[in-house]
Amino acid sequence: QNYLLTILSGKESKVFLNLKGEFIPLTLNVPDKIEAYKKDSAEKTANFSDESERKEILLDKFLHSTDNGLTAIIQEHKLPLFVMGTEKTIGHFKRVTHNANHVIDYITGNYESETTAELQKIMAPYIAKWKKAAQNGLMKKIDEAMSQKKLAYGIQEVWKASTEKKGKILVVEKNFMYPAEHGSNPNVIYKYDENLNSAFYIKDAVDDIIEKVLESGGDVEFVDEGLLSEYGKIVLIEYYEFL
Repeated sequence: QNYLLTILSGKESKVFLNLKGEFIPLTLNVPDKIEAYKKDSAEKTANFSDESERKEILLDKFLHSTDNGLTAIIQEHKLPLFVMGTEKTIGHFKRVTHNANHVIDYITGNYESETTAELQKIMAPYIAKWKKAAQNGLMKKIDEAMSQKKLAYGIQEVWKASTEKKGKILVVEKNFMYPAEHGSNPNVIYKYDENLNSAFYIKDAVDDIIEKVLESGGDVEFVDEGLLSEYGKIVLIEYYEFL
């Protein structure tokens, strides 16, 4: 579950790509410190006598520019976004952002000085929440596909449907493997019998199914062990329009 994280404050903005559990700093294509906007803002707000109002306008300008930079990063990486910042800063960001539909969660607090190791600890419960919501969403899609008779489940059914290039979304339990051997035609497989000691068998049919689904333009999702126990640990949602 890779994602983007931006940390906002009244002074600067930081953006990270979390890739396989590691935070990688990213560079915005706009100035990432509010100082860069002060001169221009001072000229435009010269008529405002209230210093607090001047600061509010400056913060909005800075966050609007940051949001433009985030747009480019989101388009490049195509990943969801988490936003950290104080309640005030997040409030301003929500007013100016055009990326709200990409935001998974807002995390309130002052985190601009945290190390990447500390950020991982802070993010852990939010990632768990996101993961649970994603899995719940997948289970709803599986139920709907079942009601529409567009669900293949169990390794044999899924193998056949993936070979026929019907797969839209493959959902597999983590760590599920299935050594197999071909049947009388390419659409059929059977569980591999180790006693036969055959040199010709499929080491892991699940890997082969994943490749077939991806090659035919489908998506692959992994869920926690036990979540698909009633479906034989693997399901394939076939192409159709979701309600």
